[in-house]
Amino acid sequence: MKKKNKYITVLDFVDSRVYQYKLEVLDNADDNTYERFITNKGHSINNCEWMVHSDSEIWADHSVGQVIMKECY
Repeated sequence: MKKKNKYITVLDFVDSRVYQYKLEVLDNADDNTYERFITNKGHSINNCEWMVHSDSEIWADHSVGQVIMKECY
């Protein structure tokens, strides 16, 4: 199986922070794989939201304008 570079962005409600991790995963990685990774990083699955994506850029649209963050891991 081929490995791909992916990013996991975690919104952690416990410490009110956003984390981004770069990782190399196999094509057949599933939610359990990602949840184990997140848990091993010290996050509680029950107290965060997360997403997996291939681009490291994060953007948020606020009432004051657009904010762009790059490589916050």
